[in-house]
Amino acid sequence: MNTIGIRTGKGAPALALGFLLFFALSPFCGALEELSLSGKTGSLWVEADGAAWYWYSGLSWRPFDQLHLEAAAGGLKSSLPWVKTDLSLFRFKTDVDFDRFGVHVSGALIGSDRFELDIGDAQMYNEGGKANLFNFSLPLYLGPFVLNPSFLTGYGYLYDGSLYWFFGKPLVPSLYSYGLSAGYAGAHILEFRYLGAEPEIRSNQEEGLFTARLNVFLASYTLNLGPAASKPEEGRRRFEGTAGWLYTEGSAEGALTASNQHYALFPFTFFSVTGSLNAHIAYGLLRLLFRPSIFQFDITLGAAHVLLGEAKADYHFKMKRLFGGSEFDGELDPVELNNTGAAFLLLDGGIILRNPYRPGPFIVTLGIQKALALPWGYEKFISAASPGTDSGGGSPAMDPELLRSVLLSGLSLYARISR
Repeated sequence: MNTIGIRTGKGAPALALGFLLFFALSPFCGALEELSLSGKTGSLWVEADGAAWYWYSGLSWRPFDQLHLEAAAGGLKSSLPWVKTDLSLFRFKTDVDFDRFGVHVSGALIGSDRFELDIGDAQMYNEGGKANLFNFSLPLYLGPFVLNPSFLTGYGYLYDGSLYWFFGKPLVPSLYSYGLSAGYAGAHILEFRYLGAEPEIRSNQEEGLFTARLNVFLASYTLNLGPAASKPEEGRRRFEGTAGWLYTEGSAEGALTASNQHYALFPFTFFSVTGSLNAHIAYGLLRLLFRPSIFQFDITLGAAHVLLGEAKADYHFKMKRLFGGSEFDGELDPVELNNTGAAFLLLDGGIILRNPYRPGPFIVTLGIQKALALPWGYEKFISAASPGTDSGGGSPAMDPELLRSVLLSGLSLYARISR
């Protein structure tokens, strides 16, 4: 079995989903406790000769009912042989609430050091980059109803890297999002959101090479059953369910020419490309929280599936005389995104430490988590990108290396002190 095939075919989708889970599930500080200090660490993907792991810690403080402050820092490091990177994260949040309205401000600062990618014959590096996100919301409290408009803005870019002198370096100078959610009695929440981005690829001389546009529309409904989230209580049960739909569409265009390429052996007189994509994605999330006595159990099941989607591109280029002088005009075969997706299962078990005879002001929670991810439909991309390679015919469960990766990946330990 081809070793690279195992890594790219099995590890890459799971690692990509792990990155998503890291950012989606990491903010677990207590919002309603007076004071909460938490820490968490674990693995995303483990192989015999490397691993990707993360850490996260946060402080939440509510000095009085109207004000909530939160700050957190985290990091993600990969020593996998096919991807090496070191990423850092800082988050902050300030909520001010009154009887009829509130003002919520939050943000995230993300930075990374050198990034190295080695997949077969493809070897690339990047000297790092950074991204900033800021979110503003103005919730309105109208009896049992809550109306919450929000706005998000951000940007991101990468530093120098391999092949940038030829293909250019990517950046996202403009990222913005508008959202509106409506809730009733904390049990029913309906949310609509639009996100737009205008990524670019520029040369090292800051000349525009390729431009793109991306639009994302999202709608979801969430049902919460059980007591509102608060300090742990014995016998507390809680159920949360979310169902949503996401539509994304985008386009890209650009050209490499002798005027914007300053490489002496630039082989093209010109190379132009236009592309587009669209996808309809259904997703869902179920969560059951159960706390009998001093123990707590938390089960989260989520999945996303592409119902309909396609990506395609047209190209036109002409070689210089030194490279043959031929001219080509054609279309890449459309890539069908249908029937691809991923599911994850997050199992959480913990113990709540309190003195039953002399209750103190602090509660200590210790726990362990195990995440299981199952991507599907990606085989067609792997076989198309690497025709003739062994994608691992036979049962993956019989592969000892893969089985060990599944068992050791997605394990986390966390601790929390609150009052």
